[in-house]
Amino acid sequence: MAQTQPAATEDVVFLGIRVLKVPQAGELKWSVDLPANCPKCRLEMNKFTTAQNTKEFFFHFWAPQGRETIGSVHIKVDPAKVRRVLVGLTDLGLNKELVEDDKGKQATDGMMSIPFRRTDDGITLDVPAHPHGLRMPPDDSGDVTNAYTYIETPGVYVRVGHADEQRRRDGYASVWPAVEAQAALNLEFAAREAIENLDLVPALQKRGVQTITLMNFDTNAPTQGPFAAHDDYSPHWHMHLYWGSNPRVRKVGHFMIGPNGLIDHNVSQVVQTPDAYPWVLRGEADETKTPDGEVLFTHTVTPEGFFVLSTPTGACRFTPVAGGFHTGVNLACDKGRPLLRVRAEDNPDTGVLRVFLDDVLRQEYHYDPDTSALTSSRTWP
Repeated sequence: MAQTQPAATEDVVFLGIRVLKVPQAGELKWSVDLPANCPKCRLEMNKFTTAQNTKEFFFHFWAPQGRETIGSVHIKVDPAKVRRVLVGLTDLGLNKELVEDDKGKQATDGMMSIPFRRTDDGITLDVPAHPHGLRMPPDDSGDVTNAYTYIETPGVYVRVGHADEQRRRDGYASVWPAVEAQAALNLEFAAREAIENLDLVPALQKRGVQTITLMNFDTNAPTQGPFAAHDDYSPHWHMHLYWGSNPRVRKVGHFMIGPNGLIDHNVSQVVQTPDAYPWVLRGEADETKTPDGEVLFTHTVTPEGFFVLSTPTGACRFTPVAGGFHTGVNLACDKGRPLLRVRAEDNPDTGVLRVFLDDVLRQEYHYDPDTSALTSSRTWP
């Protein structure tokens, strides 16, 4: 019999557990015993919520919202093969409350590392029903399988989803998109430079825009709920706005990247009408407007597969350094600014992300390779 998601009135939370393996642990046999004193606790194990890869295995379960902790969850596994356990609370529109962070912006608590006890046949852990770990922006579901590093500059979020081949899943399990992933990474950091060069943030904030978000794509199909995962196929990068009023997200550009590292077309999602995913072909302009019709900026994928970000007062043209955007981005903006070369390097094993401008290291970000949480950053003039 098919299981259904509990209704919001049932006061439940949807929790995910990631069990990190020691290096060279191999494929592990494992199972889960939920505590007998929690009759409403229920595993939700299917292709969306449960998987194993070289680095980890994960699963999800329902728990009553009124409890602070789900005690004595037992995972039968070789205890010597476990090095760390993470828990995350998934936002299903049922249970996640927005709070104020130390900058006064709305955020939410999400993934955290929890202690565990080794036993003869596995590990035992007490799972917090409301994890208070990483502080995440409202667009992050908080799921334990998310692998995002957020880099915030005034008015712009860069969300880096780390292309970790060892964690690949679903659409990317059989064919690894190395070229496309590198192109997307380069393009999102080039877009950040273009936004700064065009002085776009002050103009947008005067019109009620809180932040611009730049994103690449997921390669690990993170869980989104009991019967959904973010396959995020085929390869692309994004640019969209968060408004200060509802609906907060109104339009999202998906710039689809081909195996040659060039942009093929734009799938411009209109969020208020979820079924509307119009294709914007090469050479066609896609305007993003205020609710009253004022053009804020325009995206254009050129006939060659290049990209142009334009505003009413200027434009930046993105062209590849050589061949496709995986080689880097040549950024040419108006107002006599010199050509700027942009490329980025990401190592999901060491947790180091570097950004090069004109082939000189200018920004370095360190993050936790397990959670993707930003731990430190450094910039050079």
